[in-house]
Amino acid sequence: MKKILCSVLLIGAFLLNAAAPLPPIDYTNPANWAIYTPAAKADKGFDVFYIYPTLVADKNTPLMQWDEKTKAKVIPFVQAQLSGFKNVANLYCPYVRQLEFYRCMKELQGPLTSEDEIKTPPAMADSSATGVADAIEAFHYYLTHLNHGRPYILLGHSQGAMDLAMVLLMNGNIMPDHGFVAAYLIGMPFKKNAAGAKLPFAKEAGDVGVVISWNTQSKDCKNSVFTGKGTYCINPLNWKTDATPASAGENPGAVFYDYKTGKLERFPNYCGAVIDPEKGALIVDLPESKWTKETALGKGVYHMNDLYFFYESLVNNVLLRVKNWRSLYETAQ
Repeated sequence: MKKILCSVLLIGAFLLNAAAPLPPIDYTNPANWAIYTPAAKADKGFDVFYIYPTLVADKNTPLMQWDEKTKAKVIPFVQAQLSGFKNVANLYCPYVRQLEFYRCMKELQGPLTSEDEIKTPPAMADSSATGVADAIEAFHYYLTHLNHGRPYILLGHSQGAMDLAMVLLMNGNIMPDHGFVAAYLIGMPFKKNAAGAKLPFAKEAGDVGVVISWNTQSKDCKNSVFTGKGTYCINPLNWKTDATPASAGENPGAVFYDYKTGKLERFPNYCGAVIDPEKGALIVDLPESKWTKETALGKGVYHMNDLYFFYESLVNNVLLRVKNWRSLYETAQ
């Protein structure tokens, strides 16, 4: 195990130093985490290790800076996205130097989102690989010093999902018999046949040691960079990977975060969903509300709400997979 973890450190060091050197982040300092559960207070039965989506758009500053202004935006957002787990799991969210929005969109068609062989670019001041390297280091610290053998979930959306996908691929110690339950990597167009990826995609509601992902759009959406033929998708309402539709009645609740007020709003039975296998997309027919406005991502692209539309179903599914993991692995130990 130590050899595996050391190799992860070496990979992270290479990514950070292969091009323009960047100082590493000190993850022993709780101030470098948006959410951090001290070992003495980690009294829940499982952990959620989470990485946030792209939250900064700044053409003049490529990488997220962990200043007070950014913290004031990121920390409440993270607390909102993890609100469904605060009473059932120990929560961890490291600060990672993610690429800002405009540059990130240009890099979207990269590792894991095409059929090409996966290659991680060297970390530079304007590369998403810096965030990947930070995520690797943060997860290594978490697994070594904070996890203490508990089962854990990986959860990320958008750029956070990409960061965690690379963590998953680069750490040979992420296995079910070592505590890994599942990785919810939402909002990225992961190709089922990406060369070298070897991501074990979920096939049903309760399998463990798997990756879960979907990308949400309208039926008439034509130009989403998040979907396309060959993209993996599972329906978060019925947990099927085919075109079996799920009704709004099967949706226990959507939960939305209002940036302006900092409040959460819940809507039971908000929408149904069905997979379009040709597009690799999760199609939704939404009620009229302020949460379905057009965005800069294009007509019918609901990327911003991939988690929120199905939030309570996601939380319930995490609990199911943790329960199944316990029945499979705790009884075997």
